[in-house]
Amino acid sequence: MRKLIFSCIFLSILSLSDSFAQQPRVHTKTKYIDEQGRYFQHVSLPVYLFLSTTSEGEERVRLQTTTKNPQQNAFYLDGHGKHFIRHPITKGKQAGDEIRFVIYADGIAPISSIKFQNALSYYHPEKKVQFFGKGLTASLTATDEMSGVQQIYSSLDKSDYQEYKGTVSFEKEKEYLYQFYTVDRVGNAEKPQVRRFMVDLTPPISEPSLRIDLLGDVISPRTQIALSATDAGAGVKKIEYKIDDEPTYRTYTNPFDLRTLSDNEHVITYRAVDNVGNVEQEKILPIYLDKNPPIVNSEILGDRFVVGGRTYFSGRTKLKLQALDNKSGVQDIYYSIDGGEYKKYEDAFYLPTKAGNHFVNYYAIDKVGNRGSGRFERDVTAMYMDLTGPKLSFSFSGKTFTMQDTVYISDRTQINLFASDAESGVQQISYNLQGQDDSNEIDYLGSPFTVSKEGLHEIMFFGYDNVNNRNRQKFHFIVDKIGPQIFAHFSVKPIEQRVLSAVSPNAPVSNSGIINVYPRHVTVFLAATDDKVGYDRIYYKLNNNIEQLYTMPITNFPAGKLNILTIRAIDKLGNESVEEMQFQTDK
Repeated sequence: MRKLIFSCIFLSILSLSDSFAQQPRVHTKTKYIDEQGRYFQHVSLPVYLFLSTTSEGEERVRLQTTTKNPQQNAFYLDGHGKHFIRHPITKGKQAGDEIRFVIYADGIAPISSIKFQNALSYYHPEKKVQFFGKGLTASLTATDEMSGVQQIYSSLDKSDYQEYKGTVSFEKEKEYLYQFYTVDRVGNAEKPQVRRFMVDLTPPISEPSLRIDLLGDVISPRTQIALSATDAGAGVKKIEYKIDDEPTYRTYTNPFDLRTLSDNEHVITYRAVDNVGNVEQEKILPIYLDKNPPIVNSEILGDRFVVGGRTYFSGRTKLKLQALDNKSGVQDIYYSIDGGEYKKYEDAFYLPTKAGNHFVNYYAIDKVGNRGSGRFERDVTAMYMDLTGPKLSFSFSGKTFTMQDTVYISDRTQINLFASDAESGVQQISYNLQGQDDSNEIDYLGSPFTVSKEGLHEIMFFGYDNVNNRNRQKFHFIVDKIGPQIFAHFSVKPIEQRVLSAVSPNAPVSNSGIINVYPRHVTVFLAATDDKVGYDRIYYKLNNNIEQLYTMPITNFPAGKLNILTIRAIDKLGNESVEEMQFQTDK
């Protein structure tokens, strides 16, 4: 068997073209040599062998097979993978080895993938549609296990395939058809992948509905508030709402009422959110919660005679019922006499003329279903009438001082007014500071008040019961808010006067730059007088010592030093006065 040693073997590949349709593009099956010199070719291409005795491949000759069929001068690689052309070495130091020429047959197409980003997604199980929200982008990537990725191609909405250049944005609300595939370096083309999806940029539309006991925008505590929403795209994910000034939204689940809120105007703010994050603009539902039932009043019409504290009615006496409502208005009034069947009130009706105690129960319903009730009771032969006003009294809270029949108070002393009524009850208390019956009255709301102006004051105050009977009472007092006058006496006269660089402006000398000097055995006597209530106690503080109550003359002053004596006097109402004096004791 003849052995032929080749100095160099060149493999030349003739690529055969295959025809593809317009979509996707036609890609030629070919070969590829990478940076490492590795040889790749499409697995379906034939292999022809050429020989040359030079490394440049000059005067190369294509090898012929020994068969008579010229078509067998080429051979085909046996499937995808790594193939070898081998030549054994029989001589020399490398005898027993072999030379191998590698051919990579690439028959597997790349695999591409798509990544959607920057938008929420939702697959609608009923519509069988993939939805995306605002800001959607898509990026394509591909991998190939052998010759490597040559190019990614993409088509948007059935347009011609174009080379993929980078991230794609989907900014319009519509349905998209996005197709893509990848080709490797030897012409293997992936089967196009198809993505159908919808970009939804429109938020849902929400609506409120109210039921049970309402009139326009006036609702009752029983009114049920329901929220609903529709969305033509990805569908409604949730409805949110908040009441008045709540900082955060609640998630709506079921109809709700406002029975825990106050009788007042309220605002419900609501919005819907779809499954891809589109948020509806806030909507406002202004309502008025009417929790107060009508107030029912009764009025006696006809003959009545009052004598000896008793009221007598004739057979012509009627009872008139009236109802008032603060918001929605009165719908109907119903009444029952002596526990009988309730009747709808149409007009004033006669009271029973039979002697004895009688009662009328009644109630009114407003236009949102709030019900208010009442009761009228009387004894035909002895109906008691309330003819007297409340009993009045007053008191002071805080410091007071009484001398003979005059009460002294300070501007901090609080004045309390009281009224009691055992019959119809107290309606209100009012007063004026001029002590006159015809002056403008000030409502007393239960909290004590003070009078700051110095001097004599007279207060007239009034008590009203619930049938407007009135009593009045007058009292006077003097407001003292000035503290006592302080006196300090030295046991001896000063022995000299000295000039100081800095003294207190309150020094007891005519010249603020001169201070009195006393002998060491000097004693200081303190006293105070008050024009109205008298002083209560005196405190003093010498230099930096602790303040103490004055109980005896002050002695033992430091020798040869400047003394600062601070004196504080308090009268019997707590008013204060403070004085400071400076002097020096001799060494």
